[in-house]
Amino acid sequence: MRKIIFASIIFCLVLLPLKGEIALNIGAVYSGAFSIDNVNYQNMRSDNPSIVSFTQTNNSNFVGTGGAGFNAGLSFFFNYKMGVGISIATLKTNYKISNSFNWHFQWWDGTAGDIKPKEWKSDGDVNVLPVNINVIFRAVSKEKLKLNIFFGPTIFFASPKLTGNGGYAGGPFDYQGSYYIDWYDLPMEFKSSKTLFGGNGGVELEYFFTESMALYLNASYYFGGNIEDNWKVKPGKYTGEFGSLVGTISSEDTLAGYNVKIGISTFTFGVGVKVYL
Repeated sequence: MRKIIFASIIFCLVLLPLKGEIALNIGAVYSGAFSIDNVNYQNMRSDNPSIVSFTQTNNSNFVGTGGAGFNAGLSFFFNYKMGVGISIATLKTNYKISNSFNWHFQWWDGTAGDIKPKEWKSDGDVNVLPVNINVIFRAVSKEKLKLNIFFGPTIFFASPKLTGNGGYAGGPFDYQGSYYIDWYDLPMEFKSSKTLFGGNGGVELEYFFTESMALYLNASYYFGGNIEDNWKVKPGKYTGEFGSLVGTISSEDTLAGYNVKIGISTFTFGVGVKVYL
């Protein structure tokens, strides 16, 4: 990341013709919520010989809200119509998460049962730092008003952190001729650091209140791809919710296939001050 930023700054300041304009901008940005697909994860299994069979269903639902951050950038204009720029922003989405677990079991003799569905509430967030290198075209260039169109590649540094709970059924355990089954309430998290490549594009309106300073408003859209991975279970020893069994969960991927998919694409609105050097 640092190499890309430093190389771009050097390109703008040193390698481009010195007769052009250099502009610095800083301001605030509002971003819409990143999307997370709701999840319905169901698996079925039976032991051998078939004493009991399980149908387990875990669900995750996400409601996200966007928020405010900051943006900053450096631009170089060859002339009144065209330029290049590098910019950076902070984007964040907060989530309200609802997880639930349902379990249906059936014994060899046809006797069946279901637990009362379990539900949990939790929170999470996804932080993204996009770095853009854009081509800028001025569609309007007047004394006090300029309208810019920009687009280019983006590197996204994403840090999702989600928390929740899931259910996992265990058994049957044979004790003195009787079979026992139970299920475990397992804490989960989705936490990682990912780098994605995509793009951005948008429009910007500048209003000059002095010869070298302007207020700007912009709107842009980011195309960032997806982050997809399992909910990770916290390993440890757990007592079953029926109180029948105590089990050890040794793998983070106990619920392999219970995936979370985050879409790192969103719109933004920005406002700030631009200074021409």
